[in-house]
Amino acid sequence: MPRTARILNLAPETTEAQSPPDPDKKKVGKFVIIQSDDVLQLVHGPIDDYSYHADLVKKFCDLNSIPSGWLKKPDLYEIYGNSHHIKGGGWVEEKTGEKRLSFFGYSTAYGRFETEDMVYLLEQAPELADYEITIED
Repeated sequence: MPRTARILNLAPETTEAQSPPDPDKKKVGKFVIIQSDDVLQLVHGPIDDYSYHADLVKKFCDLNSIPSGWLKKPDLYEIYGNSHHIKGGGWVEEKTGEKRLSFFGYSTAYGRFETEDMVYLLEQAPELADYEITIED
């Protein structure tokens, strides 16, 4: 298992700023898990901005200058070489007023995430310590 865990939220800041606080609101998004030699990362963003898991992978690669490209646009983006490996993906739903997160489903392009990867990532995330988290198999 890598030594470092990171959670990267790719939501545009304007999306958050425009949304008034609503205790009954649900935010739905997608996520992928990407591993390098020493880092395991949960990369996520809202469905309105990332309709395909591949969009998350592309944005991650662009931000980190990782060699990559489209294998099948718009739904399959690949990372070149062996520096990073996509370890599946799925959906995330946040109930903002209740501080509840649910991770479920799978990525058609990259497969299902491994539950143990998700547990590891979430255990290393102090910003989520007060959330109730559900991981559905």
